[in-house]
Amino acid sequence: MPTLYQAIEVNHCFKGTALSFEGKKISYSTFIDNVDIFASKLYAYGVRKNQVVTLVSPNVPETIYTFYALNKIGAIVLVVHPLIPPMVLNEAMESVESKLVIFPDIKYLDYKNSLKDKDYLLLNIKSDLNLLKSALYPLIYKSKLKNISKDKYIYRLPLSRESFEINKDDYKPSVYLRSGGTTGNSKTVVLNDKAFNNIAFQCHKILGFSQKEVEGKKMMAVLPIFHGFGLAMGVHSPLVNRATSALMISFNAKKIVKKINKNELSFLLLIPYMARKLLERKDFKGTKLKNLTHAFMGGDKADLKLFSEFNERMEKANSKCRLLEGYGMTETASVNFVNKLDSYKIGTVGKPIEGVKARIVDDEGKVLECGFEGNIEISTNTMMLEYLNDSELTKEVIEIENNDSWLKTGDIGKIDKDGYLIFIRRKKEMFKIAGINVFPSDINRIALTFEDVKDCATVFVSNDKHPYVALFLESETKNKVELAQLVKKELCSELIKYSVPEKIIVLDKLPRTNVGKVDKNALLNLYN
Repeated sequence: MPTLYQAIEVNHCFKGTALSFEGKKISYSTFIDNVDIFASKLYAYGVRKNQVVTLVSPNVPETIYTFYALNKIGAIVLVVHPLIPPMVLNEAMESVESKLVIFPDIKYLDYKNSLKDKDYLLLNIKSDLNLLKSALYPLIYKSKLKNISKDKYIYRLPLSRESFEINKDDYKPSVYLRSGGTTGNSKTVVLNDKAFNNIAFQCHKILGFSQKEVEGKKMMAVLPIFHGFGLAMGVHSPLVNRATSALMISFNAKKIVKKINKNELSFLLLIPYMARKLLERKDFKGTKLKNLTHAFMGGDKADLKLFSEFNERMEKANSKCRLLEGYGMTETASVNFVNKLDSYKIGTVGKPIEGVKARIVDDEGKVLECGFEGNIEISTNTMMLEYLNDSELTKEVIEIENNDSWLKTGDIGKIDKDGYLIFIRRKKEMFKIAGINVFPSDINRIALTFEDVKDCATVFVSNDKHPYVALFLESETKNKVELAQLVKKELCSELIKYSVPEKIIVLDKLPRTNVGKVDKNALLNLYN
């Protein structure tokens, strides 16, 4: 099987659009030429095979060029959230022994003093914009762009004077992604090119199309590539299948509706929040919705009402598009189960895609029959190689049986008589806000560093329109408001914004169960 770079390079002569962004259309030939140029420049800079390079990943063309350029060289890419705080970025790099980070130029002042002994290169966001926005960019971000060395931009680096051997090993580690693991604690997942390509090469089957029918279609890519679903399905799959990856830095329902009306989007990748925002728009209706063919949803668990409302909107527009739920994990690169247009069942996450097997087992590992609730285990050709530097946990979650590797997902579900997987809940505690993993253990760890905090509890407040995280602190301090402010300030400095609790409530005593554990249900009942 080819590497990620080889899988897209073969499309160099295809006369179509590879990337669209902010009104710009980038052809396949231009896209792959830019990837090759970036690879030559990065190699000249000193990047080598198996070197770990950290990529701060907003959805802009230069990010995508850089990702594939690093893959061409054979480097390992640690892909991180585009809003990652400086302290967390430094810690993430140290955990994987990465000495080089590549980030957007407007983040320069945020990161330059926190990188310690790390080297950096810059993405030129201005070059990705249309003429008007490109002209305004230096004015809008003047304060953020001052004192930047122009020689730190990738596009200004010299080309390599020597040719280099293109990486052809699709089995070796190539991508590091952060995940909650199957334990609820953040881990680094090690993936290879084979895992992503196994998904990309059957994308047309998931869509119910022939490969030829996928050509020229447009996939919305609003989920950043630090997200396995965003990388595998939003970017790599369309580029492998000669479709267009429609890049969007952040979700904007108004822009998406405009793109649909102009026939610039065929496939949507959504989380429940995005689907709700689209439904709230009065212009998300009418015959133009026939331009959509598929809307796939993952991430947060959605209620059935959302599916019925979305599908009713499609039916009124005589659109064949339906909201189709799927299920996957970072440990398995992306989607593993999905509903399809010709075989979907609302309330389920679909059937296994090609190359995936599933079973439900009890706590002793006994395989359960259809209809019984238990632990979800997956065997797939997109399995991670390991959790980085944690062989014990890797052995704990991956079981080898009759030459099959079974991943213990840490999720609870059941398989119905027709083979559809019903996801019920996560066994280990982890929340999702806007599709982003939020780990209570990370929040609690920081809160407990404060001397006045005796105990704490992080809870997820489920709200259809606005789900959020609340942190409850146990403290006898008289300055409760001040303590809450101090804790929130520290959380903001160490966590991405989605992980920062919206509410921090300080109590003299946290309610507890009969066995002494914090009673989170009581907290929810009192303050929801």
